[in-house]
Amino acid sequence: MASTGAWISLHLVIDSQESTAALVNVSGRQRMLSQRTAMLAMALLRDPIKAQADMARAVSLMESSHLGLTEGNAQLNLPATLSDTVRGLYFGPQGRLDREVRRYLGLARDWLAVPEAERHPDHPTLLLLVAMARGDFLTQLDAMVGQYQREGEAAIARLRSVETTIWLLTLLLLALEAALIFRPMVGQVRRAVDKLEQERADLMTHQRHLEADAAAHHRSLADQSRQLDDNQAQLATQLTELARREHALDCLEQGILIAAPDRRVQFVNKGFERLTGYRRDEIMGRSCRLLQGGDTDPVMQAALRDAVSAGLPFRGAILNYRKNGQPFWNQLAIDPIRGANGDMLGYVGIQFDITDQKLREQTYWKDANHDALTGLPNRQLFRDRWQQALALIQRHERWGGLLFVDLNHFKALNDAHGHEFGDGLLRQVAQRMLALVREADTVARLGGDEFAVLLSDLGADQKQALAQLSTIQAKLSDRLAQPYELTVADPAHPTLRWSRSSAAMGGVVFSGQDTELDQLLHRADQIMYRIKRAERPHAPSPPP
Repeated sequence: MASTGAWISLHLVIDSQESTAALVNVSGRQRMLSQRTAMLAMALLRDPIKAQADMARAVSLMESSHLGLTEGNAQLNLPATLSDTVRGLYFGPQGRLDREVRRYLGLARDWLAVPEAERHPDHPTLLLLVAMARGDFLTQLDAMVGQYQREGEAAIARLRSVETTIWLLTLLLLALEAALIFRPMVGQVRRAVDKLEQERADLMTHQRHLEADAAAHHRSLADQSRQLDDNQAQLATQLTELARREHALDCLEQGILIAAPDRRVQFVNKGFERLTGYRRDEIMGRSCRLLQGGDTDPVMQAALRDAVSAGLPFRGAILNYRKNGQPFWNQLAIDPIRGANGDMLGYVGIQFDITDQKLREQTYWKDANHDALTGLPNRQLFRDRWQQALALIQRHERWGGLLFVDLNHFKALNDAHGHEFGDGLLRQVAQRMLALVREADTVARLGGDEFAVLLSDLGADQKQALAQLSTIQAKLSDRLAQPYELTVADPAHPTLRWSRSSAAMGGVVFSGQDTELDQLLHRADQIMYRIKRAERPHAPSPPP
């Protein structure tokens, strides 16, 4: 019976001590793992490849340790039951350590799941994780380690009381036990006590190591916190500088835009808003193609598109439209933005409003190429139209036509009624001729009362071309011979009905072999004079 009591006492002491040591070791490891997790979370910013795997292992180990402490783990000698005090620290209203541990593990997993490109020192998940590691969460872990130590010491004290009782009972029964049985029991008990003392010393040493590690972690977190503060200060300085540069860009009159490689707008300045009428929030993420319209030159559009697609600079003037539909001429300069390794990062564009300049150029061109009185093309523009028509006729093997028109009795009108009525007649003649020809044809005033009509396409057969030329010539002759109602600006002059006017015409057809406009005009002029002489025998002879 004495041997049985001693064995039971020893077994209780050893089992209790192993369970107590496991609880203290694992709970202390939880504290160390929480600090290591926070330190590795910061290390993800510097060395993501190595720190990612280390942090994942630390999180997994911390989670398995927490489950063992709260639900038991036979392999780690962790009991499945908790004392009321420990349960209160884990799940009670004052402790809630279980919820804090799960929250801490959740933040750690969330931080591991953040893409590397989106990680930065100011990320909310990282800030919460570090804040927990430096706050009450650490205090709660320390409290749990202390509670496990106190409960272990209390259990040892209770076992010692039980052991003392059993020993006293054993002493009373020693008289009945053989001396050879008592001595081995005493030795075994001594060894158990020595083992308990050794375990206690190991626990104290382990506790000192944990405290030293915690102090080192505290210093590391403090250093990292200072680094975070420095980074935040640098970011604030950079943001201030960026705001200053953006303000400078907004002060420019020119429109400035930055687009991504897919040509979607990422930035525009105030000058762009003033130029186009689009607010920044309306244009962001969209393509600048919305500025183009129905009258935008397709050739210029293609040149712009090809340059951007090839990553090349572009310079050119293009007709764009403001948000309200108003057209404007945009002198556009686009340049690619490339990284240090040559990768395409996007495009930067600068816009100038050159509408006034374009209008002046158009006015100058019109004045230089059109008759001031009738608005018809003059000799210079007529020659350009001739070159275009000749190129089409040569390319498609067609026939064209040319009419030389001279007004009859024009001098008589000027002599009898004055040049103002003569000018009015010329304007009406121009309008009637324009109304009878096709849009692709050209009516020009060559000078005085002489006009020319260029018929760009009369068919692929010469006979067909001559027939069409005769038809058009007959219609023009009939229309120009109709009476005219002529008025002048002076109200003192009544409206003049002029019915003496008519037109003499000479027409020729030409093919791609006829490349000299002056020769064609001379031939048509000769034919016109012959017709006029036939109709009026006393008409002057044609010039040589």
